[in-house]
Amino acid sequence: MVGWNRKPPLAVAVLAKPLLSILLLAFAGALPQRAVADDAPQLPATIIKALSGDTTVEPDGSYTTISHAEVVATNESAAHSIAQYKLEYSESMETAEILEAFTRKADGKILTVDPTQIFAQAPPGAPRVPMFTDRKQKVIVFPDVSAGDTVVHTIKHVRKAPFAGQFFFGGVFLRGTAFEDVRVSFTLPKALTAHTEVRGVNHEIKEAEERVTHTFRFSNPRPPVGEPTALSSWDTEPYYIISTFLDYPAVVTAYRQLAAGKAAVTPRIQALADEITTETSDRREQAHRIYDWVSKHIRYVGVILGNGGYEPHEASKILENGYGDCKDHVVLLEALLKAKGIVSMPVLINSWNRYRAPEVATPALFDHVLSYLPEFDVYADSTAGMAPFGTLPMTEYGKPVALATEPGAPLTILPLAVTEENEEKLRTTAQLAADGTVSGQSTTVASGPFGIKLRQLAASVEVGGPERWAESYFKSLGWPGKASFQFDPPRDRLAPVYAFSASFELEARPEFLDGKAFELPGGIRLLVRPGEFLLGSWTLPKTQPTPCFSGHQIEELSLTLPPGRDIELLPRGKTIENPYLRYQSQWTRDGQVVTARREITVKLPVAVCRDEIRSQLAAAISEIRGDYRAEIALKPLVH
Repeated sequence: MVGWNRKPPLAVAVLAKPLLSILLLAFAGALPQRAVADDAPQLPATIIKALSGDTTVEPDGSYTTISHAEVVATNESAAHSIAQYKLEYSESMETAEILEAFTRKADGKILTVDPTQIFAQAPPGAPRVPMFTDRKQKVIVFPDVSAGDTVVHTIKHVRKAPFAGQFFFGGVFLRGTAFEDVRVSFTLPKALTAHTEVRGVNHEIKEAEERVTHTFRFSNPRPPVGEPTALSSWDTEPYYIISTFLDYPAVVTAYRQLAAGKAAVTPRIQALADEITTETSDRREQAHRIYDWVSKHIRYVGVILGNGGYEPHEASKILENGYGDCKDHVVLLEALLKAKGIVSMPVLINSWNRYRAPEVATPALFDHVLSYLPEFDVYADSTAGMAPFGTLPMTEYGKPVALATEPGAPLTILPLAVTEENEEKLRTTAQLAADGTVSGQSTTVASGPFGIKLRQLAASVEVGGPERWAESYFKSLGWPGKASFQFDPPRDRLAPVYAFSASFELEARPEFLDGKAFELPGGIRLLVRPGEFLLGSWTLPKTQPTPCFSGHQIEELSLTLPPGRDIELLPRGKTIENPYLRYQSQWTRDGQVVTARREITVKLPVAVCRDEIRSQLAAAISEIRGDYRAEIALKPLVH
C-alpha cells in the first residue's frame, strides 16, 4: 500500500554527505539498522577483524587519511557480499588512492587484486533524483573470495576542507555488526582545538610538542541478534565525533560565510519580485506569493560539484537555470523576499530520522536547509515543492535546528505538528452488484503535513500514468480493477487543503455472494489508515522508541448491498482512549447501506515516543490493527 513508510520525497535535498568514516560504514552500513536484542550471540556472517584510520589534519582543515580494513566472511553468501568494495569520493575535493588490496585465503595464501580490476565509475544515483555531481567511485573486485577468506585493503585519502580552518569527522558503530578491533586516530595542530564526544567508545588523548592526537577504539566481536529501529543509528548506537567548531553558532557562521553575497538583489530579481507581488501591499501575502512561485518554478536538482554540498549558488544563476538544491531554494527565496524588504534566513536541519543533536557541534548533523521568516514567525520549505506556505513535511517537525542568524543563535527545536492543522479524511462509497462486481468513488481531503503527502502521491499518479498506476495499485491489493481520477495539479495553488478523488471498478468476487466474509472496500486509499504513521512504527517492539506525530484522521467506508441481500451480523465498534489519543470506530446500517466510520485524534507532547508514551501507543496499535480486520458476510440466498 502507498503510505508513510516511504522515504521523504525526492525534493528533500542533501546539504552534504556527512563526513563519516568511509571504511567504518563500508561494510556495516550495508546491513539493516538494528538495535540490540536479548538473543544469545551467534557467529556473525561477516566479521570486521581489523579497522584502522590514521588522519593527519593541516592548519587549514584539509587532511590525509590512511585507512586499513580486514573483513572475513564466515559463509558463502557473506563471501559473495564482501567480494566487491566501493570507494566513493569527490574528484574536485579529494583524491583516493588504493595502496593495496588482496584476498587472504583461509590457508594463508595471498591473491593480490589486479590493478586492472579496480574500476573507476560514476556512482549510481537514487531513482528519479536529478543530480549533477563530480562524485566518482572506485570499485575493487577481490579475487576468489570464499567462506573463511579475508578481504584486505589500504587506502589513502587526501581531502580539502569544506570550511576553511575547520575540521570535523565522526563514526557510528552498528551494534549488530561484529567489530573485533577498531582504532581510529586524528592528529591535529594545537592551534586547532578539537572537541570530542563519545558514546560506548574509548577515547585517548596524547599531546606532542606541536600536535595533539585523539584515538578512538571500539570492539564488539560477538554482537547479539538485533531488532530494527525507527531512529537514526546516531540516536541509538555507539559513536564518536571530533570537531573544531566551538558550538553550533560557529557552524552557522561558517555556513553564512559560504553563502555570503549569494542572495544579491539584481535588477532581474527585483523585477520578478515586483511582478509576483503585483496588486498586493500586504507583506505576508507578498511573502506567500513569492514562496509559492519558488516552490512551483524552481525544480529540485542536486548540484554537488566541488564544495557544492555546502556552498549554495548565486540567486541570479539559480533563477537563470530554473533549478537548484535546497540551499539554492533558500538563497533565491531570500533574494526575492529581500527585494520586497522582507527578511528570511537559512535554517539547518536533519531531514531524516535523526532527532538528537550531539553536544559537540558538527555540520554533519545537518543534511537539509529550509527558510525562516522572523517577521511572521514562519518556517517554510520550498524544496518540498508542494508544501503550502508555513507548512512543513511531517518529518521536519520537532527536530533540532540551527538558525543562520547574525550573530549565530544556539540550537532550537522546531514546533511539533498541531493536531487540528494536520488532518486527513477518506470517504469511499461503493456498491456491490448482484454479479459480485464492486464500483464506487473515493475522495481524500487533507491539510497540513497530510496535505503535502497527498499532493506528492497525486504527483506520483501523474508520473506513473493514471491508468497504469491504478492497475498496479489494485494488483497490489490482490483485486484487479481500474480507476479514473479527479484532482487538481498538485503543484498549483498551494492552498492549505487539497482533495483527491477517484472513481473505481473492481472485478467480480462471487465468493462474497456465497457468504465469504470480507472487509468493506477501501477504494483508492493514498494515505494511511487512522493511527498508522502518527503512532509510529507498528512493527517495532513496544520498548523501542519511534518518531510520532499529532494529527486527526477519519475514514468512512460505505457499501450498498445488492437488492434483497442481508448480512449475518453487523460488527461492533470499538473505543480506545488514553492521555495521548482517542480512537473510535462505529458500524451502522441504513437500509441496504452498511457504513464503517473510524476516527482517531492524536495529541503528543514529543517528537519521539519512548518509555511510558511508547508503551501506551503500542498497546493502542495492537487494538486498532485488530479493529481493521472487522468483516461482514452476506447471508446465503434461500432457494
